[in-house]
Amino acid sequence: MWWQEIVIGSFTTYIVTLLIVDGSIFDTTRRYLRPKTRFLIIGDKWLLACRLCSGFWDAFVVMIIMGNPLMFLAVFGIAHWLSTQERKG
Repeated sequence: MWWQEIVIGSFTTYIVTLLIVDGSIFDTTRRYLRPKTRFLIIGDKWLLACRLCSGFWDAFVVMIIMGNPLMFLAVFGIAHWLSTQERKG
């Protein structure tokens, strides 16, 4: 069902984005990549340090892997909403 793909894609995108942007497991990787990927810095935001920026591309990749790339905006929206709810505590 299409709604199951959206739910699974949203939670997958949410957790992948959380790990890439804020996960301590990737601290060393982020410190290594930042000086080598200056082209990913727009203004003062680096793609891999921004949940909104990274989440967009994560949603796109997740939905391509799941075989339904047209739903990536819905998945991105729900995943980003989940990340905003987490920070209200």
